[in-house]
Amino acid sequence: MKLTSLSFDTSCDKDLKSNVVIYNLSAQGAIIKNDLKLKKGKTTDIILKFEDVDVSIKAKVVNVENDKAKLVFIDIPQEVSNKILYRYMQRANLSGKDVTAL
Repeated sequence: MKLTSLSFDTSCDKDLKSNVVIYNLSAQGAIIKNDLKLKKGKTTDIILKFEDVDVSIKAKVVNVENDKAKLVFIDIPQEVSNKILYRYMQRANLSGKDVTAL
């Protein structure tokens, strides 16, 4: 059985800051612009800066396609995972956007 999680387009989120360009974010991972030329299997640190919290998360590259890398978070704190879900589910509901499965 394949696990899925809700993923969210971050292009309109002006309050989210990061050390990489994030196209899509979920509680378990992200799709980023692969400026660092990351390879599948490589680990890297992603920094997420919300209004009230800055967090560094270890992530593993699970897929690379063109200029995008799909990452899975390693040992993400539960409160950060919950914050991501709450933040983007609330924004999706407010804007009437569809929420998609990653």
